[in-house]
Amino acid sequence: MSELIAKLQKTGLFDLLSAGSLIFSGLFIWIARHLPEFSWSIQHQPFYFPFFTLIIGCFLTAVPFSRWIGKGVDNPFFRYTANVSFGLYIWHNLIITLLSMYWIEDFHYMGVAQLDRWIWISLGVLAVSYSIASLSYFVLEKPILDRSHHWRGSRRYLKNRENKSA
Repeated sequence: MSELIAKLQKTGLFDLLSAGSLIFSGLFIWIARHLPEFSWSIQHQPFYFPFFTLIIGCFLTAVPFSRWIGKGVDNPFFRYTANVSFGLYIWHNLIITLLSMYWIEDFHYMGVAQLDRWIWISLGVLAVSYSIASLSYFVLEKPILDRSHHWRGSRRYLKNRENKSA
């Protein structure tokens, strides 16, 4: 099996699948942008299920085996985003909710009519979300994870030491 994968890597098939699925996902969103919600989905589920999910699944399956696309995706920005992703998940909705309640009342689904205004507001939300997520990562998450890994590692060390002496 690994020989087949290596052969397909050399031919660039995984790069073609990765790039093609990314391009197709963008086209899919562009084509479906004015369609009613749940119109292109099975069982009337969100996110154009299963079509968009399959496109992204194709990308996620092919990109680890690609030669060039994977290198482009595996960059410092995406690695950092992976570290702070839980904080982004937690904080972004709170920031959007507070923003729309107390400052920009039309910042809700289909509320902002001017594209340039929506882009600037969204970039501001992203910047604030990344800042707060980074702060919570370095102040809360990372120290807790480091302590947990240290504690688990020391338990393994003691357990291995007991097994060797027995």
